[in-house]
Amino acid sequence: MRRLLQRRGLLPSAGPRGEELTIVPLRRAEPRRAARLLARVFAADPVLSACLGGGRRGALARRLFFSEILAAERAAGHVYAARGRGGLAGVAVWRPPGDGQARAPTRLRDRVVGAALRGLCPGGARRLSQGFAAAAALHPAEPHWYLAFVGVEPNLQRAGVGTLLLAPVLALADRDRVPCYLETPFPGTHGFYRRLGFQLVAEIAPFPRAPSVSVMLRAPGTTGS
Repeated sequence: MRRLLQRRGLLPSAGPRGEELTIVPLRRAEPRRAARLLARVFAADPVLSACLGGGRRGALARRLFFSEILAAERAAGHVYAARGRGGLAGVAVWRPPGDGQARAPTRLRDRVVGAALRGLCPGGARRLSQGFAAAAALHPAEPHWYLAFVGVEPNLQRAGVGTLLLAPVLALADRDRVPCYLETPFPGTHGFYRRLGFQLVAEIAPFPRAPSVSVMLRAPGTTGS
């Protein structure tokens, strides 16, 4: 698969500083490490900050949040890790087409906010639940790949790891002629996603007391600009 993706120009031949990276499903023993990585990457996420707060409690809440996300989503087989000699370099959490998308608002509410997070931060957990349910109701009606979260270690960003990390699912989406969909609260990421073929389609504000997020959609086979 890796050689095929490289031949199609979908994967770089090496990661940052020439280090070879492998993209594989997240291992059973890795969710805790991956949750810490995502918590670091999303430390400045305006939605999570508005809902979960800052400081040590906010940092713990973010780790619990991502631990619960990874526990719920890893079983579907589409949580990917970028791994090099130094360990995890990045994580991408995808939800495949047909994975309960018809029941997405209720399912998302149940999957993203577990008991531990509700116990630590009840008000913020409730706002996250409401926001993810409202956002899920706006997803495309047709089957699609949903990029829930992607994060690359801060010291490895802007080195091609994100492109490498997302390439396997983008290749599957192109093969099966299925669109991809995401939301991002970071305007600075728009250029990266556009280079992968995503286009900005809307601005929504589903999270109470939090800033709006951008909705981006990628048609199958779309090349970036």
